[in-house]
Amino acid sequence: MQISHCYVWNLIGFAQCGLSRVFARSLHTSIMTVTPSSEGEGTSSSIQIPARVRGMMLLDKEQFRASFKFPILRVEPKEVGRLRGCLLKYTIKQFGKSIKPIMDSADKQMKIIVLNPDVVNSDETRQEMLAAVGGATGNADRKITEEEFSLGFEEWDQRAIFRAVLPDGMEFSSFTQTGHLIHCNLTDELVPYGKIIGEILLAKNATCRTVVNKPDMISNAFRTFEVELLAGEGDYVVDTIEDGVKYRMDFTKVFWNSRLSHEHSRVIKQLSPSSLVFDACAGIGPFVIPAARKHNAPEVILANDLNPESVRWLKENMKINRVKESAIEVFNEDAAAFIRGPVAECIRKHESLAVSSRPDAARIIMNLPALAVTFLPAFRGMLHPPSPSSEGRRNETEEPFPVIIYCYLFAKAHEDVDAEWYVKRAKEMVEEQMKWEGVEIRTAHRVRTVSSRKEMFCMEIVVPWALMRSEEKEEEVGSSEEPSAKRSKTSEN
Repeated sequence: MQISHCYVWNLIGFAQCGLSRVFARSLHTSIMTVTPSSEGEGTSSSIQIPARVRGMMLLDKEQFRASFKFPILRVEPKEVGRLRGCLLKYTIKQFGKSIKPIMDSADKQMKIIVLNPDVVNSDETRQEMLAAVGGATGNADRKITEEEFSLGFEEWDQRAIFRAVLPDGMEFSSFTQTGHLIHCNLTDELVPYGKIIGEILLAKNATCRTVVNKPDMISNAFRTFEVELLAGEGDYVVDTIEDGVKYRMDFTKVFWNSRLSHEHSRVIKQLSPSSLVFDACAGIGPFVIPAARKHNAPEVILANDLNPESVRWLKENMKINRVKESAIEVFNEDAAAFIRGPVAECIRKHESLAVSSRPDAARIIMNLPALAVTFLPAFRGMLHPPSPSSEGRRNETEEPFPVIIYCYLFAKAHEDVDAEWYVKRAKEMVEEQMKWEGVEIRTAHRVRTVSSRKEMFCMEIVVPWALMRSEEKEEEVGSSEEPSAKRSKTSEN
């Protein structure tokens, strides 16, 4: 029965090793957000990085090397399969390429099982382990000995290295990789250690060639930022892949956030061949290019961005992904001007069509969370005056098809509040801008937590046609003479 028990644990051991390999491979994808791995860290409290690296400002890999004695058990190669699972809780985790739980002996005749000195640290535990070995193999006459191993920079885990180098109480928590470029958001206390952090990241991440620091705040209209090169090449043109779509960009001149891949996919799934799709803040194309590549792609896609660099890379990415120029009409305007110009013109054109030829919906994407909510007043009066072609033929009470806005915004609190507060605040932000009875907020979709007291939402808003046909113009929004009766209302699905 003991052998059968060990066999079951052996399978579990193999499964765990397999999961570990899959996880390791996943770290080398072209887009990733990473909290440094803890694999290998804490393998033993007695096996630690030398204290002399504390406070190191320039990477010196030789300072990380030290020799340690590990308890080991020598077994015959044919016994390994029966013992792997039984000894799982007694063995070390893998240290890089140098030390593995099961290794060849120097003479290649035996196998060495390397034990965790923190676990096999008492006579009682050692006897318990040897009894399990005897039960599994029928040979209880074993001895635990020691063998010395040298560990260097390559063997130590990345997080353990950061904790060893940085001052006590200071921690480097996470980074994001896009293509060959890793970018960090260093806190003020970490800035003096930026170079050593960059060198460690460069050395420990095989696909990385460039490490930069960027500020938390993006203050200019183009959502770009100044970067500080911490390590590697000053090459900021990166290639990355998201859901099978290839993107190329100059990371310092356009906005890109790999954390939004699920959000891009979520919205794209809602588009149909008969949708009118307008992206007012299109960036390099993470919404419109996948939409155009769908087998049932929308016939009408208009993309706009104020940043000429974004427009440049959007067109480049259309070519890379073999999207025809006719599939996406590209504009370089202010978002409000785009809404009141090309978007309004396209909606006018389609509202006058026969019912059977009309789109299922017009969908306007505004992914500029710091400012998008301020573009909502642009929808007021956007269809006034009516086009001459529809004059006299239009039913003013008719709503030919839904006009739906995907408005991204940040809801921020000044103190600790519950989750529902952020939902309420996000709705209030929409209401403050729309100020119109009949505006429906279908959903307040929480996209991600940006930081403590800051949440990102996608507000799905159905715009009344009466608002778009109103004689009141955008510039009148916020006037003290605005009728008090025009208050927005919200609903949730």
